[in-house]
Amino acid sequence: MNRCNTLTGGTPLHITCSSPKALEGRLKCAKLLLDHGADPLLPDSRGMTPMAYAAEEPEMAALLEPFAARANSLAAGAEEGEEGGGAAAAATAAITNGESGDE
Repeated sequence: MNRCNTLTGGTPLHITCSSPKALEGRLKCAKLLLDHGADPLLPDSRGMTPMAYAAEEPEMAALLEPFAARANSLAAGAEEGEEGGGAAAAATAAITNGESGDE
């Protein structure tokens, strides 16, 4: 899910958030990817995250925000000595376990 391609270093979520295609279909795709563990804070080879690409479109940003907030929260907990392996690993584990933060 979070595997980067060799051309841009981006994940499927990067591509979905930065595509010029119709927003409605990209929102559905992004939701599916996020529900299955895509990390909205994982940088591509340019240092851009899916969240950064999504910032250009309010609806996409609103969809990613709860997942990014959850990842940030988990990363902060990991930095304070709680069990964890960084923001990406923590976010992926939480999202995979259904803890998207959008309750």
